[in-house]
Amino acid sequence: MGKAKARRNEKKRRGKKSKLKSLQKGVFSGLAFCLVLGVLAGYDSAGKKRKSRVFDFVADEEEALRKAAENADSVDFVSAIDSIGTLEVSAEGESLDIERESGGVIKFRCGSEAVSSASCEWGFYYSPKDTPVNFYDAACDAALMEDGNGYAFSGSYDFYTEKICDNFWYYRISD
Repeated sequence: MGKAKARRNEKKRRGKKSKLKSLQKGVFSGLAFCLVLGVLAGYDSAGKKRKSRVFDFVADEEEALRKAAENADSVDFVSAIDSIGTLEVSAEGESLDIERESGGVIKFRCGSEAVSSASCEWGFYYSPKDTPVNFYDAACDAALMEDGNGYAFSGSYDFYTEKICDNFWYYRISD
């Protein structure tokens, strides 16, 4: 009778070890899954924060931005740009980088980042016709497709644009 009891106890002990190992594997797998989701959500969260800051900045500085854009071909452009506040949308606190594009479009680059071989740039632009513009490749304007609240193009690069207010549009370019 002692041997039979010892065998039963050994089976119970083995069963408990097996259940414990299964539980440990399940917990580890669950934690790994949560970590991956957290990283992905954090990456998306950073993009949403940047976009939100750009939208807020344009709302706060709309009058000065509009004045600058409407006087882009005059001497008043520089003084109007100087009156615009600072937008810090990147960790480096980059200031606005302003470029004049074709068709009267003025691009305000707010930031960029590069991770490995991929890069991303974001900001906003003034569109005198109040239409979405793919200034990265004007030939692709017609290829902009509705996407959520904005318009997107996907090819050798990804371009997304969304209206902020009359004549001002948010943009993001990534490759």
